[in-house]
Amino acid sequence: MGNKATVGKATVLLIPLLLLAALSGGGCGGSFFSIAGASPTSGGGPTSAPTSIGGVGFAYVTNFDGNISEFKLSSTNGSLSLIGTVPGGSANGPVGIAAHPSNNFLYVVNFADDLLHQYGVNTTTGELAAIGTISTGTGGGPSGIAVTPSGNFAYVTNQTSGSIAQYSIGTDGTLTLIGTLSGLSTPQGVTANDSYVFVAESGAGMVDSFSIGSTGALTLIGKELVEGTSTGTPSQVVLNPSQGFLYASDSANGLVAVFTIETGGLLDFSQAFSTGTSSDQPIGLAISPGGTNFYSANFSADTVTEYSVIQTGAVLDTIGNVTGLDGPTGIAVNSGGDLVYVTNQRNGTVSAFSVNVSNDRLNYIGSVSTESNGNSGSTPKFIVLVP
Repeated sequence: MGNKATVGKATVLLIPLLLLAALSGGGCGGSFFSIAGASPTSGGGPTSAPTSIGGVGFAYVTNFDGNISEFKLSSTNGSLSLIGTVPGGSANGPVGIAAHPSNNFLYVVNFADDLLHQYGVNTTTGELAAIGTISTGTGGGPSGIAVTPSGNFAYVTNQTSGSIAQYSIGTDGTLTLIGTLSGLSTPQGVTANDSYVFVAESGAGMVDSFSIGSTGALTLIGKELVEGTSTGTPSQVVLNPSQGFLYASDSANGLVAVFTIETGGLLDFSQAFSTGTSSDQPIGLAISPGGTNFYSANFSADTVTEYSVIQTGAVLDTIGNVTGLDGPTGIAVNSGGDLVYVTNQRNGTVSAFSVNVSNDRLNYIGSVSTESNGNSGSTPKFIVLVP
C-alpha cells in the first residue's frame, strides 16, 4: 500500500513564493550538467517502445527564458523531436500552459509581462501562430491556467496580486475578460471541469473550490487545508478522469493530498501520500486518462514518483521512483496513457518515458533539449500535449 502521511505533522516553513523560487532557479544559465550520456533510471525494466502509442501528436513547453518549444511525438517509439520555438513574451516569464480541447489553440501565461499569450495550432505540422495577447491584470504575476472541457472559459491564477482572471473563449480561440476575483494568497495551480474551478492557494495552505456561473464568472464555494488539519504549501492541482477526486502537490511537506469532491463542489480532505521524503518538493502532477496511474514531479529530489490509483481514486499506491532527472517541474501523460513526458528545469531538456504494460513502471526513452542550440538555461517549466 502507498505511504500514507501523518496528517498532523509539523509543517516545513518555506518562503511564500515557493513555486516561483523553484521556477526561477535555472533562469540564469541553468545547470552545469547535461542529461546526455546519463539516463534516468527506474524499475520499469529494459528501455523499450510502448506496444501501442495512443494520441500521437505534439508537445509544447514553456521556457522561462521567453520561448515556447514545439515538439513532434514519434509514432514509432514516442520520442520527441524539436520542431522549433516561438516567442512567449518577456524573458523570465512563461510559466503556465494549456491547450484548448479542440486542439486548435494554445494558451501561455507570462509572469513577467502580465499577459496571456494566445496561439493557433497547425494540427498538421505542430507549428504555433500567435493570435494575440490579453492582460491578466497589472502586477498580477500570472502563474497557472486552466481551460474548461467545454472550451468556453479559461481561468488564470495571478500569484502576485492574489487574484483569478476569468475569460470567455470565442470560436476563433481568442479570449475576452469576464472579470477578476481577488482576495487570495499566492494562488498557483488551477484545474477545472465544466462546473467547478479548483485553485492551489499556496500562501494560505488551502485548496479552494469555485462554482462556474452561466457567464463564466466564479463564486467561491469553500476552502480546505491541504492536509486537512495542518497548513502545507499546495502548488499544483489535478482532477482524476471521473472528477470524483482532486489531487494537490504539497511542496512544503513532500506529499500529494487527496480530496473527495462532494455534491456542490465542496472539497473534503481524505488523506495524503508521501513522494518519498518531506524535502522532495513535488510540483507537477499528472494522471493517466484511464485513471490507473499517477505521477508526481519532485523538483528538489530530481525524481518522479510513480503511483497506482486504487479504491476508485481515493488511494495512491507507490510503485516506484524514476531517478536521475534534473529539477523536474512539469509532467504530462498522452491520451493513450502509455507515454509520459517530464521537463528538466535545470538542464533545459524534456525526458520521455514509456509505460511498462506488465508493471506500470516507466521506461526511459530519451531526452531532448528544448532549444536548438542546446541551451541549458532555457529553464523549461510546464508541458502540455496535443491532442
